[in-house]
Amino acid sequence: MVHDLSGLTTARLAGILALGLLLSGCSSQHADAPAPGSTASAVPIASTIQPTAAPTSAPTVTATAAPLKLNDPSSWIIGFSGVGPMVLGADLTSTKESMTAFSQTLWDECPSRSVVTFAEAGSPSFVIADQGGDGIIQQVVVQTGESAAGSATSSARTSAGIGIGATLDQLTIAYPAITYQDAGTPIAQYARASGEGKWIHFVVLEDKVSQIIVSP
Repeated sequence: MVHDLSGLTTARLAGILALGLLLSGCSSQHADAPAPGSTASAVPIASTIQPTAAPTSAPTVTATAAPLKLNDPSSWIIGFSGVGPMVLGADLTSTKESMTAFSQTLWDECPSRSVVTFAEAGSPSFVIADQGGDGIIQQVVVQTGESAAGSATSSARTSAGIGIGATLDQLTIAYPAITYQDAGTPIAQYARASGEGKWIHFVVLEDKVSQIIVSP
């Protein structure tokens, strides 16, 4: 089925994608996680848009080296283990209690698991989920908040400097071996595998990273 997404804002579309991603396991039919080394996407959001050729110059964006601050996402690092204080395998309830600088919304669309969104004005929003319904974080999502400019400025970043608002060229320069995913939808997605069963997916909308997903 083809959906008309032309009338949606970047923030609204990112939220819809996160909802589909995190709640996909509520139905009896869902994609299995890719085996280590596979190039298949763990989430069904990709694009028929082909990646542009990477320029020869290095990206100017760099990851911050500041100590992690619970109220400052720009001090957080995105890695295969999670995003800042949101760590894969950690207790979801304890993590929620540490995120007091953000307003919290518990999704009730899927009673078999907990899905929590954290939001703050001028910041990206964050989503954590216990995909197994056992109270353990198994997925962390960073996505564009209400302000695209504020989200880019205050975004958590990977050690190579890639966060919300990074361009496609910056992404492909930072990770030359990144795998382009094609699932036939209007949204471009690129994936990195840790080699140990963990993945980072970068969703690119209008040539900029709008969503970053860390999951096993």
